Amino acid sequence: IPVRPKPSSAAAAAALSALWSRGRERMLSTLLACAALFAFLSVNWAVFPIGAGFDPFIHQATERRIADTGTITPKPLYYVGQYALVLFLHHGFAIPVETADRYLLPLLTALLLPFSWLSATLHASKKDPRFAPTSLFLLFLLPLGGFATTTPQGLANLWILLLVLAAVPFLSGNERPHPGLLVLPTLATLAIHPLAGIPALLWCAYLLTDKTLAPKRFETVARALRIATVAGGSLLLPLAFVFFAWKGGTSAFDTAGAWERVRALFPAPPTVGAPYRTWLDFAVYAGYLAGAAFLALAAWGWPKAPVRLRAACVTFFLILLGNYVLLGTVFDFSFLIEYERLNYAARLPPLMLFALAPLAVHGLLRKREALSKAPRPVRWFAALAGAALIPALWYAAYPRDDAYQKGHGYNVSAADVDAVKEIESRALESGEFRPYVGLANQSVSAAAMNAIGFRYYGDQFFYPIPTGGDLYALFLKMNANPSRETARAALDLVRERCKATLECEYGKIQDVYYAVDAYWWDSKNIIAKAKTNADDWFALQNGAVHVFKYRFE
Repeated sequence: IPVRPKPSSAAAAAALSALWSRGRERMLSTLLACAALFAFLSVNWAVFPIGAGFDPFIHQATERRIADTGTITPKPLYYVGQYALVLFLHHGFAIPVETADRYLLPLLTALLLPFSWLSATLHASKKDPRFAPTSLFLLFLLPLGGFATTTPQGLANLWILLLVLAAVPFLSGNERPHPGLLVLPTLATLAIHPLAGIPALLWCAYLLTDKTLAPKRFETVARALRIATVAGGSLLLPLAFVFFAWKGGTSAFDTAGAWERVRALFPAPPTVGAPYRTWLDFAVYAGYLAGAAFLALAAWGWPKAPVRLRAACVTFFLILLGNYVLLGTVFDFSFLIEYERLNYAARLPPLMLFALAPLAVHGLLRKREALSKAPRPVRWFAALAGAALIPALWYAAYPRDDAYQKGHGYNVSAADVDAVKEIESRALESGEFRPYVGLANQSVSAAAMNAIGFRYYGDQFFYPIPTGGDLYALFLKMNANPSRETARAALDLVRERCKATLECEYGKIQDVYYAVDAYWWDSKNIIAKAKTNADDWFALQNGAVHVFKYRFE
């Protein structure tokens, strides 16, 4: 579904920009920022009513299982922080699991972030808080797309941003927090997702080793711990990956292609070519340069920020930058499918911007103070520029399909759900359930998890999950050349996994169902070839999905 910013959104942004630039009506400005942020983050609910992405379906299925049975096996080491919040809403307020999960992160972001941002700004500008509401504009320079869909990574990212903002009063010399108020949110972040939880631990360790918090007799120890935190912090995430890869019997460490992977860390800006599209060019470049503008404001705010605040923010930024470079260069992750290999490193740049948020606040306030002395036309132009940036950044925050980026918006569709249910129905046609394995893309796999739940043959889910597993590799092989031999290989793989586990309850698996979505590359030829060697096939929703059955005894 094409989504374009409307003139009404530009008008609303203009009104917000004018209100924030006045620096008055703090409560009204903050409440309107909450409303604008909520509108900014709620696009997925309207565009993808079944659900957006792949990860939310996995987490919702896990949450439903825990809600129904009280437990899940194997017990996840991560994500329990999100599950606890969703289940609290479900059991405490009778909110359906899907509803609680879907709305959790966007609502928390819209409600907590503007107030926390304004509070941090008021502490940063304690001597002259007149223009504090102006800093709310900075919220829209952040990479907000990660807060639009509830995932453990997105929720943990919100927590770490709130942790950074919560430290501003202490680092500005206005308050002396109790250590427990730093430790508990840090542990909560770690319980939600380790890729944000480990940086949160580093941030907490840096704060707790501050000389103003450590008792005098432990000052030497605190200083040594701070040096260790700063020196070892840049290696902590890579070392964690080395440990878990070693524990799993694989190796993620590879320096052979390090220099070739450097380019992927710093992508080149899009090139503008004729015919020129004024609004589209502006929106795309605004999205690309938002991070650069945020960094520029942080640099501008450096001289104005208190010494302890700027030291903490820059140190945290450099620690995250070190982790980012190492994860993106000397780690290969060849055990993952191609488009996921840079996924882990790509999760760190938003945290790097969060680390500099207090300095960017100082930079914007400094600019606003200078702008207040400028001629009126200059102030009007700045307000209009802000009004244009908000809808442009809103447009750039989401996957899109335009002249610069091909993001087709493929997600779980009604046809995928119907295909999963029809396959399950046909497996019961004879009155006795015939165990089967599915070969399908991640959208159909997500629909299966959503509609059927967890069904495993040993340690193998009965549809491929795209994290580089053997079953997903066979699905890709099937797409390249549909054949009974590949279907048989998938069946043999799952049978072996089932035999290897005593708890496997499905016995002998007999059928393979291969699903092909019409949008898949070369789907017409794939469908034509599969029709020649499958035992049976059917199509749903005017050919949106074709399903082929391979039967083996």
